[in-house]
Amino acid sequence: MFDEIPHELNGITEVQKIYSWDGSVTSYKAGNMFIPVAIGNRHYVAIKKLAESGQLILKEPEIKEVTKAYNFEGVLKGYTCGCGFVPIDDSNALFKLIIKDIDNGKCIVKEPEEVKFAWGEWTN
Repeated sequence: MFDEIPHELNGITEVQKIYSWDGSVTSYKAGNMFIPVAIGNRHYVAIKKLAESGQLILKEPEIKEVTKAYNFEGVLKGYTCGCGFVPIDDSNALFKLIIKDIDNGKCIVKEPEEVKFAWGEWTN
């Protein structure tokens, strides 16, 4: 069993996953700490071992609001939220989480505001 738990993680029973735009987990939020996913990071190693043993819960982030993102032709290409642009991609874990929260009524979907370009305006 893993017995080298950094003291900063003592008493922590759950951590939140932090995703990048491509759907990969890049870090975890534990209390007021952000712990990057890095094999050499002892905090990350501890989180991984504690989660595998059932002593720690890995929580998904709550996506409460997204804005639709369209290309120049007006085709929906993804969503923007606090994590940036998330493309429509069924293999992207963050995209799947957004769709799940939309379907469950937990996430508000907004249309983008008017976008102004040097050559004119484009509105949705």
